[in-house]
Amino acid sequence: RSTLFPYTTLFRSLFMLTWEWLDLDSADPTVYVEKAARTDEKLKTENSKRGLTLGNVAVMAGKVWREIQRREFAAFGATVTKETPVFTLSDGTAYDANTARDEFRVLLKVAGIGEPSEWTLRETRTTFVSVMSHHGVAREIIADMCGHTLKTLERHYRKVLAPVHRQSADVIDAVFGKAA
Repeated sequence: RSTLFPYTTLFRSLFMLTWEWLDLDSADPTVYVEKAARTDEKLKTENSKRGLTLGNVAVMAGKVWREIQRREFAAFGATVTKETPVFTLSDGTAYDANTARDEFRVLLKVAGIGEPSEWTLRETRTTFVSVMSHHGVAREIIADMCGHTLKTLERHYRKVLAPVHRQSADVIDAVFGKAA
């Protein structure tokens, strides 16, 4: 249960994600991100302050998790508030970096991914960039979602970015395909 979303501790490493920053019930479910992962609490760029729309799978899992957390807190006489960290241990305490990493590695082991001890949560970012790129998401959008400029994205993730953009070919085919 606590491995439901261990990777989201990356969103706000200094200030854990709280229910105030997660909107699961609106027409456009969103996670709001204000702080970049910096020790001086300063934003990397102005683009580091943004809202990210959540997919249906994340919304459904978040709602399930919210109910589990409410029941767990009620069992020890506490209430989940907007200041409560979204991802907590069963005793209500927030994850720290070590706990999040350990639970992430347990999840990798259960999933059958080799050598979980060699993985860190940071590597999910590269996987995210790779999956989005290979499914046709524009580099500009990926850069924005990661809080990077396009130049930074291409410098750090050039090995995982798809080399060919299919989207432009699809548009050309849609516009001119019938004329051929």
